[in-house]
Amino acid sequence: MPQLLIIKDANTVAKKVGDIIGVYEDGHRFSDTEQNYYHIESVAGFKTALELKRALRESHYEIKQANRLPVANQWTFTRPEEKEFWRELPDGKWCELVDSPKYKINYHALTIEERRQMAEEELTLEQRVELLKKCENRIKTISANLTEQSELNLAHI
Repeated sequence: MPQLLIIKDANTVAKKVGDIIGVYEDGHRFSDTEQNYYHIESVAGFKTALELKRALRESHYEIKQANRLPVANQWTFTRPEEKEFWRELPDGKWCELVDSPKYKINYHALTIEERRQMAEEELTLEQRVELLKKCENRIKTISANLTEQSELNLAHI
């Protein structure tokens, strides 16, 4: 079963206790340093670490790059303006991604009991995915990332 490497102690603004910093395959050998400085939690019900990573991301947010193009039918040496935008899934509004936190999902929004259940076989995959939705999306905790981009929301990307 895949394992999460989670921040145990945070001493900077970029890190928060409970931030998921890595997802590893079952059998991964963590170093002594990792074992001392991070929580390691197993998550049952997922066959691979990649499957768990995808479930974590897809239960919270989507990030896409958008371009503002110069006037149509006009040659120019100016490159299009590029920015990243994000939205909460399944159908949130597109907002500019101004400040992307290093670690985007925080596992400690789950209760201790819910985290225990994630490590045991008693839940279905669907129940696990529902629990993962309770994890904190750190992107939306930064107020600069909450400015809606109405043009993209009208485009239905």
